[in-house]
Amino acid sequence: MEMRKLGKTNLQVSAIGFGGARLNEHPDQAVATVHKALDHGNFIDTARDYGHSKKYLGQALQGRRQELFLATKVAFNYADLVQESIETSLAQLEVDNVDLIYAHGCNNAEQYRILMREQGMLHKLERACSEGLAQFI
Repeated sequence: MEMRKLGKTNLQVSAIGFGGARLNEHPDQAVATVHKALDHGNFIDTARDYGHSKKYLGQALQGRRQELFLATKVAFNYADLVQESIETSLAQLEVDNVDLIYAHGCNNAEQYRILMREQGMLHKLERACSEGLAQFI
């Protein structure tokens, strides 16, 4: 798998990431599917609204956390629940932190203004990073 530098970091992530949204469709194959993905790359992405996928990812990531770059999203419409959403994600994934956390569903200028306002979602994501819950936004 081709590896690429992630943004302005010095971290190398696989050019193709594994998205956890569809793990709910075949729970009996979820762990094996994630293991196969990790055998070929290191980038795993999930989100709050992906149902039970985080539970399956948490099972699959046992003993493999150091091998991967783990990203999760906080839905834009949950801006007031950022801390709770992050803590729930970490518990479901059975990890202490994620590498990347970002806003999910910020799709227009008005939503962007809300995201960026004083004490808004960006501020809450920055606080989560300062608390060690995520490395990057």
